Amino acid sequence: MVRVNDADDHDGQGTLAAAVHSCDANFDEWMVDTGAGVHVCTDWSAFSSLREDSVSFIGWQGDTSKSEACGQVNIGTIDVVSGTEVTLELEDARYTSGGLTNLLSLERLEQCGWVPSYSDTEDPAQRLMYLDRGGVWLEMPKRDGHYWLQTKRAAAGDVNMCLVTTTQKQSQLMRWHMRFAHLNAQAMKQMVLKDMVDGMKSLKLKDFDEPLDCIACTTAKQKRRSYKRHNKRSKVCYERIMSGVCPIGVDTIGGNIYFQLIQDEASRYKWCYLLRHKDESTPNVKNLILELEKEHNIKWFSSDRGGEFINNKMKRFLADHGIKLWKTNAYTPEENCLVAKLNGTLMNKVRAICETTGLPDSLWGEVLMYVVEVDNMSPIKALSGMTPYERLTGTKPDVGNLHVCGCVAFAHVPKKKRASKLSPTAVPTLFLGYAQTSLGFRLLDLRSGDLIERRDVSFREDITVDSAYMELLLARRYDGSQEELPLRVPYARE
Repeated sequence: MVRVNDADDHDGQGTLAAAVHSCDANFDEWMVDTGAGVHVCTDWSAFSSLREDSVSFIGWQGDTSKSEACGQVNIGTIDVVSGTEVTLELEDARYTSGGLTNLLSLERLEQCGWVPSYSDTEDPAQRLMYLDRGGVWLEMPKRDGHYWLQTKRAAAGDVNMCLVTTTQKQSQLMRWHMRFAHLNAQAMKQMVLKDMVDGMKSLKLKDFDEPLDCIACTTAKQKRRSYKRHNKRSKVCYERIMSGVCPIGVDTIGGNIYFQLIQDEASRYKWCYLLRHKDESTPNVKNLILELEKEHNIKWFSSDRGGEFINNKMKRFLADHGIKLWKTNAYTPEENCLVAKLNGTLMNKVRAICETTGLPDSLWGEVLMYVVEVDNMSPIKALSGMTPYERLTGTKPDVGNLHVCGCVAFAHVPKKKRASKLSPTAVPTLFLGYAQTSLGFRLLDLRSGDLIERRDVSFREDITVDSAYMELLLARRYDGSQEELPLRVPYARE
């Protein structure tokens, strides 16, 4: 065991009492010490950072030696629930070249939020120890009276691996940044400061002390010079709505190659539709107007001069409902700039999500629908920090049910659909968004490739799915590929 002794020694550093297992030093396993006050590593090259240290050790044979350095060690191990690799970050680990094995301090792990538990086994020698933190489970078998964690050295700079002991400040800010489809930090800070939404209590003002550094945002978002606007915006909700169609050039798994946005000018609230053909856009406008005008007075409809909107049927419909048509000039999308600019803004967020999770391009439509849902609940400058949802409805949005798009989710399987009592109670899926016509989540079944909607779902927001597996799954389901899938779903850290 390793324990810092408060008694003074000749160096004024304190004394470490140590007893270690008498076996060859091996970086591939660490012994859990229930009495240890610090972690001890015997491999100099395992440290990612080092500083001088001179704490005295009393070894198991009674000999005295000194810790030669202190620093951080990153070790890779397996989350036994998901089967994916995680990185355990050990801060202030002591280095000693004379040690016989690496030691994990249970006390330090508990201070970092890990909760120990044990398997219910009659034979103590066969008992397993588990450590749980935030849904990540580490397993340690027992040998010679001690519990051992099997590990390997974490590769430096491995961007697909999550540091599971990352500080709460970093994890909370980044997690909400991803839930809000890569919303900028200043907007999220305003949401916390002004209590603009419900369900966001886990994010605090102190979480913004460190800058948000998102590589996906850097690669996915670009700025362009703004178009100087001369006309005034409507201040009355539903008074003026506008629409535009944007081609993507990549088919979704449903065969759509366009998306249509319809936006209320005053509130900036938007509706999104996926289209196979441009002429599908006119019925969308008509149906939305028929739904809205039951309670609201729509005066203007604005669009470009595209034939999908400027046609006799559309003109007749607007005239019959007392709505004036505002047409922008040819080749000047800036005059319909709310929708035109919004197209680029939303697609930037789609790219950022796909960059982070490695989702195939064919899922852009599902991701876009998620982005629009979240964007309606995000504050914007034009509304003095208010969200479009609150501006339109008069109530704050509840974001307590937001989850990271592209994360793994486990959908409950009802008893009637299980083959036997040994059948799994949940199936692995990929979370893509929210059900449009019911209270539930939109998911991609990771074994069949089907799009499903379920209500009873548990989420692993730190895990996504290997991109090569996703390409193969979608090719089998939607393109007729006969290539076999792996027996196990290969998960990956976001």
